[in-house]
Amino acid sequence: MDILENIVIGNAVFLIGFGIIALATTWLAPNLIEKRFFRWMLVGRLPPNRANCFLMALWAVLLGSYFLLSITEQRLASFIVLGAWALLAAILMKRRVKSRAKV
Repeated sequence: MDILENIVIGNAVFLIGFGIIALATTWLAPNLIEKRFFRWMLVGRLPPNRANCFLMALWAVLLGSYFLLSITEQRLASFIVLGAWALLAAILMKRRVKSRAKV
């Protein structure tokens, strides 16, 4: 079980790091959003704007935090982060449906 815990912790740290770097990139180097690879990496199929990049970066940070808090058995904190992640997921789904309706 120790190997599986290490894999989950590694993935959680990667998600948190990726999210923090994506947040910094979103606000400090917004011209990277124009490049196709970075646009795909940051927002996926959502329209590439700063708000969507910010939300997707926050998604990665919250998901990684939830995994890390769950594996370290911090129950209350992990449930709070899970609630924030669920709220963010609902917001992102609503934005995605709106973007599809405009097309």
